[in-house]
Amino acid sequence: EVIEEIKNIPSEVHQEDLINREDYRDHLIVTIDGEDAKDFDDAVEVCKVDDIYYVGVHIADVSYYVKENSNIDKEALNRATSLYVRDRVVPMLPFELSNGICSLNPHVDRLVTSCLFSIDEQGHILTTHICKGIINSKHRLTYTYVNEFLNKTRYEKNEYNDLEKMLISLQEVSSIIRKQREKNGGLDLSSTELNFVLDQEGTPLEVKKRVQDVGEKLMIKANEVVASTIEKMDLPMVYRIHENPKAKKLETFMRISLAKGYPLSVDPLKVTPLEISKYLNNIEEKDKKILSSLLLRCLAKAKYSIQNKKHFGLASKSYTHFTSPIRRYPDLIVHRLINKYIVNNNKTCSDEEKAHLATEAQLCSTRERRALVIERTVESLLSCKY
Repeated sequence: EVIEEIKNIPSEVHQEDLINREDYRDHLIVTIDGEDAKDFDDAVEVCKVDDIYYVGVHIADVSYYVKENSNIDKEALNRATSLYVRDRVVPMLPFELSNGICSLNPHVDRLVTSCLFSIDEQGHILTTHICKGIINSKHRLTYTYVNEFLNKTRYEKNEYNDLEKMLISLQEVSSIIRKQREKNGGLDLSSTELNFVLDQEGTPLEVKKRVQDVGEKLMIKANEVVASTIEKMDLPMVYRIHENPKAKKLETFMRISLAKGYPLSVDPLKVTPLEISKYLNNIEEKDKKILSSLLLRCLAKAKYSIQNKKHFGLASKSYTHFTSPIRRYPDLIVHRLINKYIVNNNKTCSDEEKAHLATEAQLCSTRERRALVIERTVESLLSCKY
């Protein structure tokens, strides 16, 4: 049924698709992904005027093509997330969508949901605007190229072209957002993601650290902007929440940490991200990896919920997932809520709709955990083989 439905989805954008959309096709917009990425669901633009940064985060408008309760939609919800193991991708959406009309490939028109905001040098958000748009991505950049330019090549040049100027602004604004998050107590506990290089038979030849995304901070900020915009409307929403650590687990960790010579003096029932962050900053490098790894295990698992219980790890009061609708179903739900509440100005939500939203959020959390178990199992297997 899904394969039959796919045949009715166009492979290019038509004139009638542009109704009520803002046109960003003449803007310098780029995608930044890994070398082996096939689906591009986010594109960015940044320009600096005086002391203000104007940021555009443009996300593939999957909701325009995947209609609620269609066969494609039902199967997408059943999967709820794409599965990435080293030698294959099990996609949430069929490749015709994820690598085709929904992917923000360079030099073709694509439909997007755009989150635009301006931010000053202190990290204050000055203006926000969420809308439907159309873009034509100018470059498909890789992390390798961007990091090489920002950390090395830029210092060998006296003049920059428009793309290079934008990358410098992108780095500056990412740094501003990062510093502000650190000030609020955002935790940097991300475990190292591994990337395996395999031969034809699938035997691992090499293991590399996965490079961190330079535009990641913009995606986090866009997720916050969308979450707080809808929260202010006082309407049902799917949040990405990360609850406070369980007191019992934290007490155990505090004993271990004390034995290692690092007292953590907090109230386990009322601990704040800022207290944890300050504690981590005082640990010597040689002990940091093990203690932050143990601390990570004390923290609750992030999940989806219609109750906003904040995001402890990011020290965020309001957070959602909006930036990856090709590979995560909750993002697709959020895009549909944007269509309803913001684009169509429909501010109603029945108890039945709210209950349905809660069920979907719970299902997505369960599916996400299942995918994580599979991904980690494959990673362990390849590590053993290596």
